[in-house]
Amino acid sequence: MFPNQLDSTLLDTNSRLFSPLATQLKALAHIEDTQRAGQVTSQAAFPQLYEITKNFYRQNSPDLYRNFVPLYHSVWKHTVHSASGPGNMHQDAGVQYFSRKGYASRMINVWICLDKAVPSELPPDELGVYVVEPQFPENQAIYRKLLEHGIHVTSKSDTSLVDNMQVAGLKLDCKLADLRLTTFPYQTGTMITFSSHLLHGSKSCSPTQATEAGSAPPPWHRIALSSVWLHAEDFDSTLLELPENEFDRLFLWRHDRETWPDLKKYFTRYCEDECHRIADIRRLVKLHLAQLHGPQ
Repeated sequence: MFPNQLDSTLLDTNSRLFSPLATQLKALAHIEDTQRAGQVTSQAAFPQLYEITKNFYRQNSPDLYRNFVPLYHSVWKHTVHSASGPGNMHQDAGVQYFSRKGYASRMINVWICLDKAVPSELPPDELGVYVVEPQFPENQAIYRKLLEHGIHVTSKSDTSLVDNMQVAGLKLDCKLADLRLTTFPYQTGTMITFSSHLLHGSKSCSPTQATEAGSAPPPWHRIALSSVWLHAEDFDSTLLELPENEFDRLFLWRHDRETWPDLKKYFTRYCEDECHRIADIRRLVKLHLAQLHGPQ
């Protein structure tokens, strides 16, 4: 299969690195100014998030900062309502475009809990992160399919996963409830790293607790910083110079070329979104490389 690259540590929340980081990120995301059940910063915020977090990663995770390139940065807020259900199981979308080696690439997902508030009677892993590890027998069949097709996926229903790398992508049957999940105690300051190739998502609160909350979201929440990093040796640097009018080949290449015009016409919004995603990721990579080596 591939290495899980799984680790969980607890950061010092009173340190000069963590405390101002959490304050700045929550302010940027306006997390505390909304009543929405779920919220995530947009791709347009990649440069701002990078500027706020680069010193943290440089000092706390120097190997990551020096030897990997960032492909994604966001701040996520989840409540019991937004995290409930199987719909959040996925592998990271878009990032695989920039890999030269597919599932052999060293791709790291970092989740840092900036703030968490839940009733004390709930288990410590509630509203945390789960991963689906490939070494367990219950999970091996779906990973064999994923490696066979070389795709990353998102859950479409509780019985299927769909390719999130291609327009009109492949659909795989998979009963999500049968998969074995690995969860972690998750509190303010918890930092979890794992391979971005792992299926993962946010662990929802107990159904009975969510039901008792009624229609109005309770003040139970988890706010996290999420980032994805690809090892520089596995990064396809040719994409830094790829003309924008050729971005479509990254998410249409599995289809016959003569069908591309029809696909772009029928899936106009999807294709536009993917082009924006690629441009935003590339902008983030160039920003990081400029910090390390000067302008690219």
